[in-house]
Amino acid sequence: MSNKFINDVSSNTYSVKPVVVINNNLYLSTHSLNIDGVTTYNIVKDIPRVSEKIELLEEGAIQIPYLSISLINYGKSIEGYKTFSALYGDRGLSDKSIDVYYISQSINTLEEAVKVFTGFIRKAKHTKQIFTIEAE
Repeated sequence: MSNKFINDVSSNTYSVKPVVVINNNLYLSTHSLNIDGVTTYNIVKDIPRVSEKIELLEEGAIQIPYLSISLINYGKSIEGYKTFSALYGDRGLSDKSIDVYYISQSINTLEEAVKVFTGFIRKAKHTKQIFTIEAE
């Protein structure tokens, strides 16, 4: 963890927000932020849920870290498209890399952020309102 992050969260008042980076070029968050000179699209609906369990299953398979994230699929224009699903659909993100970071109020680079997940998108599905990404 960076000293900036530690100092921020050690104060009486602090703010921590997620930053989701897909394929190293699509930046998403719960708020519009400027990270590494890139403005994030504020379409992350909730703080991403990350499962960190690693266990050996009975049949010898390994359960690895898992991420589920819900995005707002309407009302936010992304690269000229009216919805996130119009841009990416259900299969457009398959096997793309995904990283999740947490930033605090004084952080404006990913280098200073706390990385909590790294993986690949395995599944995407959507309704008119919500676009859900599952990764491992």
